[in-house]
Parts: sequence; C-alpha cells; structure tokens
Amino acid sequence: MTWVLIGLGILFTLPIVVLGAGFLVMMIAKPGLRSRRGDGDPPLLGAHRLGHHPDQQPPGPGD
Repeated sequence: MTWVLIGLGILFTLPIVVLGAGFLVMMIAKPGLRSRRGDGDPPLLGAHRLGHHPDQQPPGPGD
C-alpha cells in the first residue's frame, strides 16, 4: 500500500515539476520570445514568428 501511494504521488507530481521547470527555462533562457519593440507586432513564438503570416492581413481597399 505504501508503494502505491508513493507511485501515485510521483505520477501526479512529476509532470507538474517537469512543466514548471520547462516554463522557467523558457522564461530565463529565451527572454526574446516576447516582442519588446512596441511597434504593434504580435509576440514572437519561436523562429517561425507564428502570428506574423502574410495570409493574416486585413482586406485592403480593393478587396
């Protein structure tokens, strides 16, 4: 019974610890994920700059 409780504790605690550590690493090691230029660009989401795609432009005056 003791081993079952220990196993359940590890099962539920380990993912939280791993996700928390990953979040801290992302915040400390890559502070440039958020745009700091203030020119209205969407936040940077890695190397691909998701959210900054030409297909997402609003319709122009001729559309």
